[in-house]
Amino acid sequence: MKPRMIDREMWESKAMRKMPSWAQLLHINMYLDLADFAGIVDLDPKYTAFKLNLVEEMPMDFDEIATALDPLWKRVQGTEYFIMPNFIKQTQGTGFITFRSNSHVYILKDMEQRWLEGMKDVQRIVSEANPSVVVEPIAVTISKLNENCQSAQNQDQVNGYKGNSKAINNALRIFQVLGNPQEIGFKEGSKEDYQTLTLETKPKQLTADF
Repeated sequence: MKPRMIDREMWESKAMRKMPSWAQLLHINMYLDLADFAGIVDLDPKYTAFKLNLVEEMPMDFDEIATALDPLWKRVQGTEYFIMPNFIKQTQGTGFITFRSNSHVYILKDMEQRWLEGMKDVQRIVSEANPSVVVEPIAVTISKLNENCQSAQNQDQVNGYKGNSKAINNALRIFQVLGNPQEIGFKEGSKEDYQTLTLETKPKQLTADF
């Protein structure tokens, strides 16, 4: 199960107000239930319409669906896949990613799964949809973890750091498939870099399909 927060003021947004009612329900279902940790949905319109009791309202044509969901979702290159812009920051509560966190490594795992399914440019797709994300360099993450382990005061702390180490090893394995964060397209930097980026820049307006 993937518990997710949802903005109660979403109904006040212009994007939601202009959507037909079936697209509003589809958006919520995609966000809460269908999207993986990278914000990608493999949409089956027929099954989803049946599940949401939208058989009579929801079109089966992907172009019509994409038009109705825009700009909250972007269709990926004419496929059945959709991605939500700025999904990582919205669901993780931060745009600063460190791969000592299992919840952040899940993003990589789902990207790897999409790559295995044939989405060979998943790195570009996810990074362009999340322009404000900043990733801590893996070498810095490992160095910080080593320092933490050396200064551990009790076994509980040691056990926690072992979980961090496992997350890092999983990330390193996935990098061998997808490439390192810079190759993937994410910005590398510190938490301070992310805070500065958030203050000084605005997210890109995504006006075209990926």
